[in-house]
Amino acid sequence: MKIKNDQSGIAHVAIVFLVVVVIGVIGLVGWKVWDSTQNTTNTDKTKQAPRTTSDLPAKKAYTLPAGYTLYENKELGFKFAYPKEFGSFTEQPVNKGMRIFNSSEATKAYGPGIYHYFTINSHLNENQAIAARKYGPAVWLKNGKWITYETNPADVSNNKVGEEYKDFEGKNVTSKDNNGLKVYLFENSDEGTTFNEFVFEINNKLQIINLPYFSDGTYGGEQSSPNDKTKYSDLQSKVFESIFKL
Repeated sequence: MKIKNDQSGIAHVAIVFLVVVVIGVIGLVGWKVWDSTQNTTNTDKTKQAPRTTSDLPAKKAYTLPAGYTLYENKELGFKFAYPKEFGSFTEQPVNKGMRIFNSSEATKAYGPGIYHYFTINSHLNENQAIAARKYGPAVWLKNGKWITYETNPADVSNNKVGEEYKDFEGKNVTSKDNNGLKVYLFENSDEGTTFNEFVFEINNKLQIINLPYFSDGTYGGEQSSPNDKTKYSDLQSKVFESIFKL
């Protein structure tokens, strides 16, 4: 009888142990399922949560070059740096669907061959076509590409209406992404004079910054050696880098 009692006690212990193990397994499986559900929910919330300003990548810090000042037009929505020698901008009468802002001329020569002043042409309407360059076609910006809008009989680079515009050297217009604002450089020259412009789009309207002119000084035998273009190239580069949305 003692053996039977011992066996009965062992059996009871085994049953209790088995029940504890089963409960433990069930609890572990349940916890795993709950934890997995929580992780999935949190992940979904993270995916669905709207991005805030703090989530966005920080814009590259811009440092104003020495000797430059900042032109800022809150109404039009952009700003850029230019040399202090060119004074302040004054709005001119509206002309051909454009608001026009002219800087002063430099009080003294800013650099060899550099003359005239800065001009901002702000188009009043959307989808405006502009002259690509002297003797070039009229072009307009469509889906991030400059498309020939109207040909020019004097254009020797054979641009065709509806096709992407190419310059005289067969290259695409130069562009730079300035913190999300794509700025295009249109290079123009005639009879030894360079008159380049930066073009960009704000609120579906084109904005154009015309640089002062640069003359190499050799046209018509004015001088035997050309003007050093270093100062002009530096000005162009600094302005190009500085054009941003407000």
